[in-house]
Amino acid sequence: ATIAARQNELPSAAIVASDARTLRDGSDDSKGGANGLRDESIQLIVTSPPYPGAQKYIRSVSLSLGWLGMCRADELLPLKRQTIGREEYRKAECERAVQTGIPPADRLLREIHRKDPCRATIAGTYLIEMRDALREMYRVIKPGGHLVLVAANNKICHREFRTQEYLRRLAEETGFATKLRLIDNIRSRGLMTKRNSTADMITREWVLVFEKGR
Repeated sequence: ATIAARQNELPSAAIVASDARTLRDGSDDSKGGANGLRDESIQLIVTSPPYPGAQKYIRSVSLSLGWLGMCRADELLPLKRQTIGREEYRKAECERAVQTGIPPADRLLREIHRKDPCRATIAGTYLIEMRDALREMYRVIKPGGHLVLVAANNKICHREFRTQEYLRRLAEETGFATKLRLIDNIRSRGLMTKRNSTADMITREWVLVFEKGR
């Protein structure tokens, strides 16, 4: 069979969720909106969430979004403001240090805030929004189900931000039990770039496996 013929046999792709903080199943309700995933309906979630201020995610895919007709240029900024790990904040939003409720993270964020209020706000807001995402994941995972989360530490204002540790704390706070913690050293850096002047390249990732109690 030709490639074109094979493509015609494949099912069409569908975006079934647009926000990890409000998981959807892709079907429509009677009002034309997307239905939320039912409580305890998913056995496994595998995810590699964004890193705080480490990558300009929307900018990196903006050309593709335009080509596919999914987002006009004048819609990019509102889309960025919905993204976990975003960098776009107004000066007024950065005046006060964000409190995450994670003691070691809050101590570090206060130090960073004195030096660079904006980057402290980026990191603190990231953790708050990841807490919301983890709570939503916990809601939809079945008892005995698992969450596999890939994360890495990064540098903020030359200080190590222990992203994987803070996410583990948030997951356990939500109700997950940590079952396995693996470290993957990244040997190939062909596609890696330095993301900002106070950040280093990410050289290792943590694979965290959590279980929801029965």
